[in-house]
Amino acid sequence: MASSYPLTGFTMRSHRGQMRLTVILAIAVVLIPVLLGVGCVNDDDNMDLPDPPADPSRGKILSRTVLTQTTGGKIAVRQVLIWIPELKDWYVTTTSQTFNPARTPEPGLAAGAQAATTSGPHASAAGQGRQFQSLALFTGGIAGRGTFASNTALLYDHEAEEWTALSLLDARVGHTMTTLADGRILIVGGWNGDTAQSDFAHTSAELFDPSTRSFRFTGPLAVGRTGHAAVRLPDGRILVTGGEPNNSGGDGTSAELYDPDTGSFKSTTPMVVARVHHHAVPLVDGRILVVGSNGTRVAEVFDPATEAFTPVGETAGFHGYGATATPLLDGRVLIIGGLDNDGVFTDIVEIFDPATNTFAALTALPEGRGNHSAVLNPTDGTVLICGGYTPNGATLDSCLLFDPVANTFQVTTNMPQVNAEFIGVFVERAE
Repeated sequence: MASSYPLTGFTMRSHRGQMRLTVILAIAVVLIPVLLGVGCVNDDDNMDLPDPPADPSRGKILSRTVLTQTTGGKIAVRQVLIWIPELKDWYVTTTSQTFNPARTPEPGLAAGAQAATTSGPHASAAGQGRQFQSLALFTGGIAGRGTFASNTALLYDHEAEEWTALSLLDARVGHTMTTLADGRILIVGGWNGDTAQSDFAHTSAELFDPSTRSFRFTGPLAVGRTGHAAVRLPDGRILVTGGEPNNSGGDGTSAELYDPDTGSFKSTTPMVVARVHHHAVPLVDGRILVVGSNGTRVAEVFDPATEAFTPVGETAGFHGYGATATPLLDGRVLIIGGLDNDGVFTDIVEIFDPATNTFAALTALPEGRGNHSAVLNPTDGTVLICGGYTPNGATLDSCLLFDPVANTFQVTTNMPQVNAEFIGVFVERAE
């Protein structure tokens, strides 16, 4: 059955249908922004924003950033933007080099790349077997027009503000990256870029070790998959759900578990609903909320103790491709936008409460939004929502702040450029 994915700037075709996938990469580093890319950004732009103030309570600067990447074949690592929550404003820290991977052998961050950090959004010092400084790893994607899946990897050291070029063992787009309890990063599946192969989705997985800054194969998956979700369980295992499978097996409901002690995957109970481009979010009680995907409002939870999925009601609206699902500090999950059942980015916002297993709709956004960034500030619990696309396809530079106490949004300072299709990971640095 053919499937289509909304994207801008680049189109991939396979015998399974048309996949359109352009991604602007975002990292929220306890709110850390780095801007990657051209396309929406003019190479001649010079932003003159103020230096951040020292945090008077600490006598030092607490950097909180978001890494972003714009669309197009030319890839750039241009500026590091720091978002200052106290000022609700941005400033530029550094400018790096520009790559054109379609024409040069130099590495660049590709559209559709993924990212994770060595600390991870759910890692804690007590739960990590090894400690690493905060590093952000970007991998794969489409390396330029006509180049298809990339094996590029770039490592960002936030303490040193330095980039290191690395290489994945397999080229990937549509893969996942999940931080293990010990700080290593598990990279799973994705499309291999070969439209002639029936097994277009990888069964391969690899591990990034920050201590050696190297990759090695692990696994493999029981079923090749791309556009899936992956999340770490309280016991350290990784749950991998859904996605578009190969012709050779899988139906989009399949799930499997990765054991970091043995380096192996095993199939587990399938989901209730087939999903692709969905979200798997850890809950405070140890369960996993699985929500989203085009064409369904059904949500379900995974219980690690029984390894079973159970329906948990329906969302108020459809939250398909381009939606975000962000765990809040109080245990609830904030779900914003994404495609509705008519293929239009919705303005619907709702919250899942794990205490009651219910969804509650909040006041709608000023306009529909999808492929935006939603990043949690672990200091005060607010969520910064930036960029994305409107229902008519315009790219946004506007930002909103979500207040989890009042359950309301406030307009805040725009990003310096329009951007869309963000992914959030977290890194912190004190200067």
